[in-house]
Amino acid sequence: MSGEKYKLYYFPFRARGEVIRMVLHAAGVPFDDERIPMDDWPKRKSEIPGGRMPVLQVIDPDKPDTPKNFVESMAIARMLAKRFDLMDDTEEGYYNTERMIGECEDVFKEFRSVFLSPADKKEELLKEAMETSIPKQLDLISKSLSESAGKFVAGCKVTLGDLCLLACLDHVDKSDPEFLKDKYPKLLEWREEVLKEKPKLADYIKSRPDTPF
Repeated sequence: MSGEKYKLYYFPFRARGEVIRMVLHAAGVPFDDERIPMDDWPKRKSEIPGGRMPVLQVIDPDKPDTPKNFVESMAIARMLAKRFDLMDDTEEGYYNTERMIGECEDVFKEFRSVFLSPADKKEELLKEAMETSIPKQLDLISKSLSESAGKFVAGCKVTLGDLCLLACLDHVDKSDPEFLKDKYPKLLEWREEVLKEKPKLADYIKSRPDTPF
């Protein structure tokens, strides 16, 4: 693993690529973050391994002409989290991490459904989600956090579960910047603790491009 270089191919928004970016930044691992504009995708698709994204390319300096290509966003995130000590070693911590990943995926599905809906329906569907399904999911997430043995998802160290929750809360903030402050202040307190623990990730979040999703 020593000396390997990483290159992430994805679109110029967060969505399925953001958790991978967060893992690498949290671990302090330099990588090439290639964001391919949507207009360029048809002509670039054939050069991307498998013709889909995200793709993580890992380049061994001893074999630069034969990079390894990894697909499936959460499989990539889990692999990197294991590699860079962002998974918990205990059974309970592992369970709590995986439970949080699943709970966050339920939130992602709600926002993805709104994002992919017809333009004239988006506002109505987002309002409905923010009044019904999103609070239900955030209640479950808050309960999971409250049951942790420490201040993070799995206990006393930041794991992939925390990073998935950070990405999840991005979507909530994007939909209503006051929502968490008004209804879930403890989630904001938790977020501050994570970013204190991972300053390189905090720097990335402050400077990353603002995207619609």
